[in-house]
Amino acid sequence: MIDDYGYPDRFLEALGQWQAGWAEDGSRRVVATEALRAAIAAAPNLPPEASEVPVVSYRKRFLMAHNPQNGGDMLPLFYDGEIPEGVASWSTSYNYCKFSFKTDRRLATNMAIFKHAPRPEEVVLNVAALWTRPDFVTAVEAYADRAAPGHAGLIHFRDTQYEVILDAPLTLDDLQAFCDAVPSLEHLSREAGIETPEDEDDLWDRMVRADYIPTKDFWLEGAAAQRVLNNTITAIEKRLDELGIQRR
Repeated sequence: MIDDYGYPDRFLEALGQWQAGWAEDGSRRVVATEALRAAIAAAPNLPPEASEVPVVSYRKRFLMAHNPQNGGDMLPLFYDGEIPEGVASWSTSYNYCKFSFKTDRRLATNMAIFKHAPRPEEVVLNVAALWTRPDFVTAVEAYADRAAPGHAGLIHFRDTQYEVILDAPLTLDDLQAFCDAVPSLEHLSREAGIETPEDEDDLWDRMVRADYIPTKDFWLEGAAAQRVLNNTITAIEKRLDELGIQRR
C-alpha cells in the first residue's frame, strides 16, 4: 500500500510566508506563526517525519540587553536561566548556523548559538525532512509553477538551511557557543600595559600566529563557552548577594 500524503495549498502558502521571514517585526512574526500552526492543523496527511526531529538542533541568536521584541535578553537568560523564544527556526547543521546564517555582526549584541535536543511536543515542523521527500518537492514545484502565494520563499530557500521549526526556549545549559569581535591592537596593548612600539609589534606577531586578528570574529565553543558562562554567573550571583537581591 502506498501512503497518500498531501500538501494543501494553505500549508504551502503558510510555509512559504514563514520562510520569507518578517524582517524582525514581532507583529509579523506572530501572524506568520499563527498561520503556520493553523495550516499544519488543517493538513492531516502530512508525512510523520514532518513532526519529528530525531537529532539535536541549533539556533543562532543575537542577544541584546535591550531587545525591543521582548524587553531584553540578558536578564531572563542569566536570571531565569532561559529566554522564552516561542516558535522559531532552528537548524540541524551547526556549521550552517556558524558560518552561513546571519554572519554580519551587529552593534550592541552578542552572537550565540544554542544546541537543543527537541522533545516531541516542541516540534512544530521538520522542514528539512520534507525536502528529502520527492512528493513534497513535486508539490512545491507545481505550486511555484502557478506562482501561488508564498511560492518565492519556498523556492528561494529550499533545503539549504536544514531548517526545523521548534517551540522551545533558549537556555543557559543549551548554550553551545558565543562570539565577539577581537579587540583592536590599541585596546589590547593598553590592557596589557604595553607602551613601546617594539612590544606592540611583538604582540601583533603573536596575534597573527594565533589567528587572533582585530575585528575578526572570535568564537568560544563547547566546554570553553560553558566555563566562561559559569564564571559570569558566579560574578552575577556575587553581585546580587552584595545588593541583597534574592535569586529565583
